Amino acid sequence: MGCPRPLASLFFLGALLLGSVCNKANKHKPWIEAEYQGIVMENDNTVLLNPPLFALDKDAPLRYAGEICGFRIHGAGVPFEAVILDKATGEGLIRAKELMDCEAHKEHTFTIQAYDCGEGPDGTNTKKSHKATVHVRVNDVNEFAPVFVEKLYRVAVTEGKLYDRILRVEAIDGDCSPQYSQICYYEILTPNIPFLIDNDGNIENTEKLQYSGKHLYKFTVTAYDCGKKRASDDAEVEIQVKPTCKPSWQGWNKRIEYTPGAGSLALFPSIHLETCDEPLWNIQATVELQTNHVAKGCDRDNYSEKSLRKLCGAASGEVDLLPVPSPLANWTARLSVHYSQDSSLIYWFNGSQVAQVPVGSGVGAHEGLSDHFTLSLWMKHAVVPGKGKKEEETVICSTVQSEEKNKEKIRGNENSTDPTQGDPVLIHHYFHGYLAGFTVRPGSLESREVIECLYACREGLDYSDFDSLGKGMKVHVNPSQSLLTLEGDDVETFNHAIQHVVYMNSLRFATPGVRPLKLTTTVKCFSEESCVSIPDVEGYVVVLQPDAPQILLSGNAHFAHPASDFENPDGVPLFPDLQVTCSISHQVKAKKDESWHGTVTDTRMSDEIVHNLDGCEISLVGDDLDPEREYLILDGASLQQRGLELINTSAYFTITGVESIAVYEETLRQVSYRIRHGAALYERKFRLSCTEMNGRYSSNEFTVEVNVLHNMNPAAHPNHILSSQQFMHRGHHLPPELSGHSLANDHHNSMVPSAATTIIVVCVGFLALMVILGILRIHSLHRRGAGHKAPGAAGGGHAEASSKESDMFWDDSALTIIVNPMESYQSCQERAAERGETRAVEEVEEEENDDSSDSETPDTPGSDDGDDQRIVGKRDGPCCY
Repeated sequence: MGCPRPLASLFFLGALLLGSVCNKANKHKPWIEAEYQGIVMENDNTVLLNPPLFALDKDAPLRYAGEICGFRIHGAGVPFEAVILDKATGEGLIRAKELMDCEAHKEHTFTIQAYDCGEGPDGTNTKKSHKATVHVRVNDVNEFAPVFVEKLYRVAVTEGKLYDRILRVEAIDGDCSPQYSQICYYEILTPNIPFLIDNDGNIENTEKLQYSGKHLYKFTVTAYDCGKKRASDDAEVEIQVKPTCKPSWQGWNKRIEYTPGAGSLALFPSIHLETCDEPLWNIQATVELQTNHVAKGCDRDNYSEKSLRKLCGAASGEVDLLPVPSPLANWTARLSVHYSQDSSLIYWFNGSQVAQVPVGSGVGAHEGLSDHFTLSLWMKHAVVPGKGKKEEETVICSTVQSEEKNKEKIRGNENSTDPTQGDPVLIHHYFHGYLAGFTVRPGSLESREVIECLYACREGLDYSDFDSLGKGMKVHVNPSQSLLTLEGDDVETFNHAIQHVVYMNSLRFATPGVRPLKLTTTVKCFSEESCVSIPDVEGYVVVLQPDAPQILLSGNAHFAHPASDFENPDGVPLFPDLQVTCSISHQVKAKKDESWHGTVTDTRMSDEIVHNLDGCEISLVGDDLDPEREYLILDGASLQQRGLELINTSAYFTITGVESIAVYEETLRQVSYRIRHGAALYERKFRLSCTEMNGRYSSNEFTVEVNVLHNMNPAAHPNHILSSQQFMHRGHHLPPELSGHSLANDHHNSMVPSAATTIIVVCVGFLALMVILGILRIHSLHRRGAGHKAPGAAGGGHAEASSKESDMFWDDSALTIIVNPMESYQSCQERAAERGETRAVEEVEEEENDDSSDSETPDTPGSDDGDDQRIVGKRDGPCCY
């Protein structure tokens, strides 16, 4: 028991000694520098460290404990790794896991730590060094070329100046380092141009530019980075030379074309005000449309005064004080007359003449003017050169005798009429100018709506964009829309506003021609001494020729009725199925991308336009109507209800007044043609035409031919003369293509003409002659057969048989006679002559061969019968077929 206990103690003591020796073998930690600076080239992975990476261990040269087994890098997402090159010396290396990109990440920072191999091959009891900081910078490589910010640089300069900088071009480089990312200098590649460029890209001119010399300069520039790498693409520079700045409106057209029906048209869509950098605080512009030369001052409905009053709903009862000269109204005969576009008269007063309306002339409505009356007139005051001050002139003067003996004098100037007191006889200042449409309606006043409809212009100026009108802008349009004024304080806002000034014309068929246009501008500057003045802009609006409407009249152009229908009190309607349509045609030119070329006419129905006819005329083709035997009929009461007027003469039949197409269609369908009982009239042709816009557009001429059918009197013809219908076979009918049509001969009546009667008589006579000749021929054959009877029973039997056969031949013949009464008389005579000659020759030959024929064929009497039947068939054929 004592021996084992000492052995155990010795064993425990040896183990303690061995552990003590091992712990003392790896007593020190590895040592490395506290901080490292590293450089890695772009597109490479080797890192150059300063100082180099070495780890030292004081346990050296012991194996394992004095060796460096490796390095550990700490940090998330560090793109580097550390490797040990020599365990004994502790030399290491840091390298990138992938090729580095300076543009993506220029610098990297992380920590590194060294560790030894421990106390044995299994790496137990390993010791680690402290953590050192590593800074790695990625060195740039000049891989990118400079790139210009703009491909093209444009600028405009004023002539006669030297500029320190006209414009600046700029290029950038994609490299990350200042050495390669900076642009060191620029260069102009185009030679012999008066421009320089500095290292910052500023371009200046070396001499004064002249607009008269060259308007536009074009040249090329390039850029270099500090690594002397040239730009991949060069830049283009355009410098426009402008003449010396003059304040004015720019970007407008002198001629402005307007297509009728286009609605509104912007007059200055691209205009802008050039102020030459002069600051302004107020701008005022006036656009004036001059339309005084267009008829009555502007474009209006092209209807007469009377028609226009009807369209506008004006009350009737007005009296024309300046009517068309006539025997009943001759006080306007000495006045000078001008015609307007609506065919109304415009009278000229020279300032020293008057038109005195006589009392009791039938138009003296002014004699009983009450407190309320409407005086309507067109007035255009004459411009007298050298006459500055406007003087009061008398337009109309009337004296009304009353118990108080008041005198009323109406005087007027250019724009208004003012009632004043004065002497109606002594007129000091006569009117000088134009007057038209001078009417007075006593007892009542026209409504404002009617007056605006009668006299409002259908063309003028307008503003189209009030919603986007800028701050501080004002727009004013006068009542006649011939003057538009704009006012503002900002140039850009003013430019936007004036670009929305439009010309409008609501007439679909506007009056073509030129409308002068004028833009007047006044500005106020902060410096009154250097304030600019804006010259006026003068142009004109050209209203093009509108597409003319095509009025088409159509219907049944020919019909025939018995005379009894025309003799009825209501007559026969001339245009029962009249159709009036309106279309518009315009020329269409082929576009560049179209497969066809040239110009075609496009015709479309104008249903979207309300058309009003103002007159239709029915005239005679040929002689005038005979009032004793024929006349046209139309209900006058219906015309009066529709406000239409009728003029009925023997030469023409006219309906006037503005109404819709439907009303005119209905009215014209009621026009009837009537003749008196027993009148020998057979045909008539009537021509119908209509007009629109006071005769400005006319329809086609629609012609209707009327035939009067008279019944034939049977007592006036012999019984043996048959009508054409009696000669027609009952089984014959009209061909289907003629069904539904009235057949009329060249004389347009149902009486048989004399030529046809003669043909029928001749044909019937010739037929009777043929029948008589046939009877005589049969009779002769019968006699010849009796003369050649043979003696004896046989001969008697043969004679009886011949007699019976002859009788049977006569009885069995059935003659069908068909006569065509329309065949010419000459053809019947020629055919009859030919048949007569043929028949004579045949008779001679038969007489010569009768004896031989009878002797040669005594036993064949049937052959003679067959020959007789053939001959009769030829002789008794129809005369005309």
